[in-house]
Amino acid sequence: MERDVLQVFAGSYVTESDNITKEDKLKLVGFIKAADKSQILSLLTTGMMTESNRIMESQAALNGMEMFIENLVYEKVKMGSTGASPKQYYKKFAGQKLNVPVSKTGKGIAAAMVVAAAAAAAYAVYKGVLSKSARACKGASDRAACLHKFKMDGLKAQVIKLKSGAAKCASTKNPDKCRASIGKKAAKLAKKVSG
Repeated sequence: MERDVLQVFAGSYVTESDNITKEDKLKLVGFIKAADKSQILSLLTTGMMTESNRIMESQAALNGMEMFIENLVYEKVKMGSTGASPKQYYKKFAGQKLNVPVSKTGKGIAAAMVVAAAAAAAYAVYKGVLSKSARACKGASDRAACLHKFKMDGLKAQVIKLKSGAAKCASTKNPDKCRASIGKKAAKLAKKVSG
């Protein structure tokens, strides 16, 4: 998983978490922006900000966390009633000592995790559209206009992907709050497209 997609996931997860104070959210988001991939995975695994040379988790634990997030973001595994529970799936890769955020009722993945996965998946779609722009606009007479068109197409695709992630909110403890968070993110992106 690319670092920037992981950053979007981690940043969204932190900002959507109810059990983190606003002050701590700001610190964590600042850390995530500057952190390397191992530091972000360590943060998501332990909940602690760690310097690269001080990461204590095994590479297997970090790889397990990465695989878990990658599968959520890219929807490689079904969660909920038709598939493994998030906790069962996570334990398979990362081991029993780590905890995946699930709702207190055990109903499903925490809303913050669903919103974060939707945001990261939407960003990956946007990035995919933009990656084609350099080649497609190479010989264009108005390169700036061509690149702008790809950027707008990417943002539109990002909004669509983000909205499609709202379907997973049904498996959370508070589906309405989850859908509202995704709707708010989608509206912010849609404003960029129209404005």
